[in-house]
Formats: sequence, C-alpha cells, structure tokens
Amino acid sequence: MRNEQFCYYHHDSRRPVVRPHERLARRSTFSLFTPTDHDAIQESLGELLIRIAANDIDPRRAGLLLYGLQISSANLRRKQRAQQTQPVKRS
Repeated sequence: MRNEQFCYYHHDSRRPVVRPHERLARRSTFSLFTPTDHDAIQESLGELLIRIAANDIDPRRAGLLLYGLQISSANLRRKQRAQQTQPVKRS
C-alpha cells in the first residue's frame, strides 16, 4: 500500500472481528442428507441455502458443499441414464 503508514497486514482497515462468537458459530457442525437420490440432494440444498442466507456458514465451506452436491447430482443423472439405456433381458 503506497503512501500509507502501515503495510497491508498492519493497516487500520484490517480490524479484528467485532463479535468473535459469531465467527465460531459459523463453524458449527450440522448434518446433511446422504445424496443418494434427488430428494435428498434437494433437502441438502435447501439446508445450505438457509445457512448461507443467515450467514451461518463460511462461504468457502458452503461452496465446497454445493460443489459436492453438484457432483452427486450429475453422477445420479448419469447412473439413471445408464439404467434406462440397458437392454431388458427376456427369457
């Protein structure tokens, strides 16, 4: 930071967190449904969206969880397509 008295890390704009207990609350644990079907994925998405909107979850953690749900959803669709295209064995 040019023309400043302090460097970036010691500058006044980098003040400590005002309410540290809120930061700890954002690290709280919670459970999501195992993403085995579309309903479970939708329930987990809803839970994550509520926590994101309430600022109860760290954005990086939320992003990782959303990415995992996206992968689960894609894998589930791929599995369902594979099951639909398999020929039916007749005896």
